[in-house]
Amino acid sequence: MVNIINLIRKEVPTLSLEDSVSKAINLMHTHSIKQIPVVDLDNKYAGMIYYKDLININFQSTSKIKHFLSNDAHILKLTDDLQLCINYIINTGKTGLPVVDNKKFVGLVIDRDLVLNVKLDSLKVNDIMSSPIVIDENSNLDNALSLMRKNNVSRLPVVNNNHFNVGVISLLDILKIFSIHNEKGSPGSVLVKDMVRAGLTIESGSIIKDNIDKFKNNDELIVISNNKPVGIVTSKDILETSLPKKTDSIIYTANFDDEDIRNEIIQKMEKFVKKIEGKLSDMQSVVIYFEKHKSLCSIRTRLITKTQVIHTHSDDYDPLRAFKSVLEKLERQITELHSKSVENKFKDKNYSADEEI
Repeated sequence: MVNIINLIRKEVPTLSLEDSVSKAINLMHTHSIKQIPVVDLDNKYAGMIYYKDLININFQSTSKIKHFLSNDAHILKLTDDLQLCINYIINTGKTGLPVVDNKKFVGLVIDRDLVLNVKLDSLKVNDIMSSPIVIDENSNLDNALSLMRKNNVSRLPVVNNNHFNVGVISLLDILKIFSIHNEKGSPGSVLVKDMVRAGLTIESGSIIKDNIDKFKNNDELIVISNNKPVGIVTSKDILETSLPKKTDSIIYTANFDDEDIRNEIIQKMEKFVKKIEGKLSDMQSVVIYFEKHKSLCSIRTRLITKTQVIHTHSDDYDPLRAFKSVLEKLERQITELHSKSVENKFKDKNYSADEEI
């Protein structure tokens, strides 16, 4: 098993408790990372600043980061291995985790570095991609941010009037603009086309391992067909495929802050998995992501089999109602897929019979 020592990013920017939010965001944008460790003068680890924590709160660009410090990030040890890191990344919902030794900060392990070490075999982008939530280039940042929050995603493929791919815009791109202004909401009228990045694309049907090096400096690949976005693949999508099959459960959860809600949702998902076992074989894992913006709860679920990924999303002010909607959407998709599978088998059987005649 690969040890994380060779995967640690040691040359990463750090912050002090007295640094400003604006400095944190500038460093994230400059270094293309979504988290920055905070240390004291002796390099003792104090916590992390994650970009997603900033997008959901009110701040002034001069605000001190000590008011927004996150201490819930799992701390990795030098002896941890690759699989353990992947498990923590998925289960915590974080994009990167700190490595600490004797209270001193050593470096960061981030999701896209882990991806470069995952065994992928002949997996195609279509096997794990999510359906893209796209935005028109003439829309504004307020609409982009609203779409991201509503669908619990961190980036959007950008299209023109003909639905052709133009590029991508991310939460970090939006956060950078917001940080320039004293009031977060003031730049919302900025057009997406003035902020869009080129982004990297990959043709539908491509083998992931043949394109894995693209994740060295990118968090996502836009899957295109005839220059139109048909999917999106992120680092986490790839890491999910390497989750070990647990003996007690195939269900993984991320970002839940209420343990009672988390346990109830796991129980409901376990019942659902048993219910649809006859319709969907070779289930490997189910990952349930939870996000909260103010009082609105967003739940995104990815059900992973050997041949496909089924993903759904729903939001509500009540997390259990949101999850009920997720299960209803999942069941509809699985029932539809099962019906098509049965129909295709019936056609193949009739075709074979016709050949014999």
